[in-house]
Amino acid sequence: MTYMLLMIDGFFIVACDTREAALAIAERCPAAEWGTVEVRSLAPCHDDSNA
Repeated sequence: MTYMLLMIDGFFIVACDTREAALAIAERCPAAEWGTVEVRSLAPCHDDSNA
């Protein structure tokens, strides 16, 4: 018999001042105990400063 472990994908968006702060939050994620947790930086998708 074959078993497969599936995780429903999801994501969290958190505002952090530093990458280290984001990594500290990621370490506390329950999925980090048995799976992969990615930390990525985000950039604005548009610039409203000239509007």
